[in-house]
Amino acid sequence: MSDQRSDYPDIQEGDLLAYLEGVAPPEVAARIAASPALSAAAAELRLLDTLMGSALQRSTCPELDDLLLYQAGLMTGVSQQQLARHIQGCPDCRHELAQLATPAAPPLPERLAAAGRRLLDALRVSAPPQPALALRGNAHQQLEYQAGDYHLLLAIIPPVAGEDIWQIEGQISHADAPAALPEATVQALRADNLVAQDSVDEFGFFALDQLPAGSYTLQIDLPEERVMVADVIIA
Repeated sequence: MSDQRSDYPDIQEGDLLAYLEGVAPPEVAARIAASPALSAAAAELRLLDTLMGSALQRSTCPELDDLLLYQAGLMTGVSQQQLARHIQGCPDCRHELAQLATPAAPPLPERLAAAGRRLLDALRVSAPPQPALALRGNAHQQLEYQAGDYHLLLAIIPPVAGEDIWQIEGQISHADAPAALPEATVQALRADNLVAQDSVDEFGFFALDQLPAGSYTLQIDLPEERVMVADVIIA
């Protein structure tokens, strides 16, 4: 403990402990409460007591390796029984076991593979859009992407005067079936939050409405693939 109470030799550590427990004599409690130095010393003593109590509380807890063995069912006999009794009465160890038993979410490609889909990242194509895939509406900007055998055109439709609500019209097609596409949905995500979505029609067209200006990721879910279009800027 610091020497903040050195000017009060008649106030001992026992007096501070009694003050913290609310059982100090009234005149002692009044002196401690009125003195910044004594109040600081009491607060320091409370912190030290809390830290020592926490350390003593976990001094009988098992090592992490033992918890791992217990969680994996590799501990047997007396050791297993003793550890089970300890865990039953120790909320800290139960919390650690719960964290060990909760696996981290696998990466997105692995989750898609488990669902029977593969992930395709769309790459920007510098060539101008093909007239055969011209989009509806008056496009302020047209963007072209390629994702595997999928071809994607986007048209950024500006807002009307006085508003800041944009629209994206798009068309997605496959090299093996340019005139028709299986059922698909498109989502506009902003910081992983869904802002707009639409279903792709039989000709591959979709429209995403009510989009404030900003940066978006488009997620196109097809029966066997997921196409991701990153950094679609609306401004």
